[in-house]
Amino acid sequence: MATTVHPPTTTAAKRVPMTSLRKTSVAAGVLYLITFVSIPEGLRADRWLDSQGKRGHVALPVPSEITRRCGVVLGFSGREEAKRTYRLLMDNKFAPEDVYVMEDRGGLSKLMIE
Repeated sequence: MATTVHPPTTTAAKRVPMTSLRKTSVAAGVLYLITFVSIPEGLRADRWLDSQGKRGHVALPVPSEITRRCGVVLGFSGREEAKRTYRLLMDNKFAPEDVYVMEDRGGLSKLMIE
């Protein structure tokens, strides 16, 4: 009598559908986002960083995973660069709110900044 062996059933990890902003961000290498208390504050920080010769960021609309309201974020490719910039902005009297990381499977999570 022959015995049939069935491979174990695996379930694929669920992925969050990619929004156009996420696709653009990933293509550009953006994985870390700094949020701001307001649009003008984010734009002011963007201009100030440019004037200081810090051009390792890109201004983007705030992802809907963070808030449904309009807003602006600064995107970075590296964790340390995002954390350093957050601290630099705080030290220079800007009002960044949080730093988020774009997760591999979709979604965003907040980074703790020490």
